[in-house]
Amino acid sequence: MPDGPIGEVRGYWIDASCSEYNDAVVAAGGLDKLTVWSSLTDLDGQYGSPFIFTCWGEKTEDGHPVAAAGGSPEDRRPCAMDHAVFVPASAP
Repeated sequence: MPDGPIGEVRGYWIDASCSEYNDAVVAAGGLDKLTVWSSLTDLDGQYGSPFIFTCWGEKTEDGHPVAAAGGSPEDRRPCAMDHAVFVPASAP
C-alpha cells in the first residue's frame, strides 16, 4: 500500500522548447509507451478562445506525467504551442 494518498504525484513543471518536449517524450519511450493523462479540446472557442491541451504521462500505476502542450489550433506554425516537461521529485 502506498505511503501517501493514492494517485499523488510529486514534482514540478518547467517551460520547455519544442525540442525539449520531444526529447522528454522520446526519453519516456515514445508516445506508444505513454497515455493521455489530461486533455481539453475546444476548437470552436465555446469557453473562450479556441484551445487544445494534451498532457502525456506514463501508463504505469505509479507513473508520472511526462510532457504537456497547449495553445491555439488556429496558429499553424510548427511548434507554436506552449510546451512543458514534468520533473519528478526525488524520492525522500
